[in-house]
Amino acid sequence: MRVLIGAILLAGLAHPAVAQQSKVPDDEPIVVRGLVDGARVVEVDFDKVWKGCAECKRALAKLDKLAQGYRDELKTAGYFASGGSTAHCSNASPSGTTGFQRSSAGDVGDTQRRTTQTRVGGLCADRMASASRRTFDAMAEQHVVPQQGKMLAYMRSFLDQLAPHVADATEAERVAHGAKAGLTDKKRTKLAAKKLQRIDVTQAVIRRLDASNFKIILPDPSPPGPARGGYEPPRRKAG
Repeated sequence: MRVLIGAILLAGLAHPAVAQQSKVPDDEPIVVRGLVDGARVVEVDFDKVWKGCAECKRALAKLDKLAQGYRDELKTAGYFASGGSTAHCSNASPSGTTGFQRSSAGDVGDTQRRTTQTRVGGLCADRMASASRRTFDAMAEQHVVPQQGKMLAYMRSFLDQLAPHVADATEAERVAHGAKAGLTDKKRTKLAAKKLQRIDVTQAVIRRLDASNFKIILPDPSPPGPARGGYEPPRRKAG
């Protein structure tokens, strides 16, 4: 799937804890065979198409609204994970439990010898950092990752619905230019033929899409809840 869409819409998608639990494979390259050296081909930059066509922009705006649930869950998980404060640990920074275990056996001349207070403070900060990571991982698994899965499915639907229309527009450009092949994604396409006559028709494809009457169907976002001003107090019945 196009990971660029996730990067644009889902702030925090690349967070290590979330990425480990919901991996998104990169798109595999498209291999085109059968072209002779010197053939004429038309090429389309698919990334520019899904970012630039009018219907694409409308669908992307809807995807952004659909992503709000994911962003809310990610932010909430962050709030829960940051509940502790190093003020309780003498404002010490985490520095590894193993290091504190070795500190009591340090060389006599060690100028960095720690006092009992600094050792306890550092150990406290280590424990709080560990608890924060566990809290975030648990919240992410239960709430963030399911929302992320929904968003990835919506984005896949967006790309799958768009692809046939891009292919049709590219084929029309191929015929118009008398080319031997039309490549709908030049960034991922690999060709064995050499010295090809390449014609970029990206903008022409976008114009064809804008002139057509296709629609990308996505679900409507859920209505806002009380946290986003969606709560309406019960109305009194007229007496």
